[in-house]
Amino acid sequence: MYVKCGNVVEALDVFNSMQSEDILAWNTMLIGMGMHGHANDAQQLFKQMQLEGIVPNDVTLVAMFGAFRHAGMTEEGRKLLSSMKSVYGVEPKIEHYSCVIDLLSRAGRLEEALNLIKNMPIEPNEYAYGALLGGCKIYGDAKVAQSVGKHLLDLDPKHSGRYETLSYFYNQPTKSYV
Repeated sequence: MYVKCGNVVEALDVFNSMQSEDILAWNTMLIGMGMHGHANDAQQLFKQMQLEGIVPNDVTLVAMFGAFRHAGMTEEGRKLLSSMKSVYGVEPKIEHYSCVIDLLSRAGRLEEALNLIKNMPIEPNEYAYGALLGGCKIYGDAKVAQSVGKHLLDLDPKHSGRYETLSYFYNQPTKSYV
């Protein structure tokens, strides 16, 4: 409860007073720290968790990607994705790829995010494409947005937010997208 409300200090006190922390408790702390901009603290807790013999799971890694995303730590996110299988024994899922695509997109690395979508061994879903579309809007990249938009509308034609975001590009007076 404390970490969800942003009171990370109080949450850590409660966490540290627990007699036995399970993976759920660790993941909750990591998610909360990341959500509230404490990415470096999350990294430290992630290391501590492993030192105490707790093995990260796929949710733990999503939590770390979230912390990196909120702090703009693109290189850390890329490194974590590339080491998931070899270091942690966790096969990357679409959630992990989508987090990294979002991380890259928010950092303006749209071509890199698009290449990740094209080369990942999993079929991209609307969340992966949606993360990239969001980055296109932030950075005004109509070319990538048009390509991504086609995929998004095929995957999720009833999502009105996709149309709104795409309309942004089609309403620019100096561009022709037809």
